[in-house]
Amino acid sequence: WEGIPTVTSDMIIRVAHSHAARLEILSARGPQESEGLNWTRILGHIDNGIQEDWYHGVSQQGQRAYYWYRYRNTSSTFVGRSDSYMIGQADVSGNYQAFINTPVNQRERFLVTSPDARVQTNSDPTSDGLYFGYRESTRGFRPERGLYHFSYYQYERWPERNSSYRVGQIPLYTVDEMNLYRALAAFRTGNLAQAAEYANMTRVGNGGLPPLTAAGVPEAADCVPQTKSGQCGSLEQAIQYEFLVELQMLNCLYPWLTRRHFGTLTPGTFTQIPIPARELETLGLPIYTFGGPSGENTAGPFRW
Repeated sequence: WEGIPTVTSDMIIRVAHSHAARLEILSARGPQESEGLNWTRILGHIDNGIQEDWYHGVSQQGQRAYYWYRYRNTSSTFVGRSDSYMIGQADVSGNYQAFINTPVNQRERFLVTSPDARVQTNSDPTSDGLYFGYRESTRGFRPERGLYHFSYYQYERWPERNSSYRVGQIPLYTVDEMNLYRALAAFRTGNLAQAAEYANMTRVGNGGLPPLTAAGVPEAADCVPQTKSGQCGSLEQAIQYEFLVELQMLNCLYPWLTRRHFGTLTPGTFTQIPIPARELETLGLPIYTFGGPSGENTAGPFRW
């Protein structure tokens, strides 16, 4: 509650409901678990949740729990980058498909051309969009470790671009987040038209993209998002794309939890986090892990 002058019981209750909705949704380890969630209960949490974006006021003392994460992802020192497999879904030039069809150990970053205003301006691959900035520098990245996740694009949303990570405000929960949960709830319960309507709030309102329909992304040569084979995305993929573009800086686990939920983690990624080795050693239990090719609790092939 730091930085908030007055805290009421109603505020606490609403934040708790929104947090409960987030926890229930992002706990699902794949589409099958997602379909089995109690969406009626989740919608009840959303209805009783926040009615406006919930911000945490930044201060020198309050930065450490969250703002170091933002600093290391958006500063010129640590130059965090958006994953190629995420930003590639916005590409309409064919470069993403060429990247996918290149052997993994030869994949390198590529220029994205996208009509999504959040990614870039006027489909210029080297311009800054509303949320992403083009960055040429490779500082902080060692080529011998592989560049297949490394892109030219840095996520720079919240607080305002070019501000210090110690000033401004970053939301902890947003109305857009709740509306995207509504979109997912509608999709999982078979109301596809309503799912498209909720997803369009950010897709059209922030991205300037053509509205989704119950059938998914409208067919066009420059449709967004696209699959790894160059087809226009399904409604489910478009909802996931909105999650990733709109919400990824709300907390450090959000991108991984989102992709786990939709079953789109990079093949071989762990889908469950093991108990830390030090704790296992303290308890006298064998050390184990998850993920890896053909490993336990590991992501399968790309869905899209």
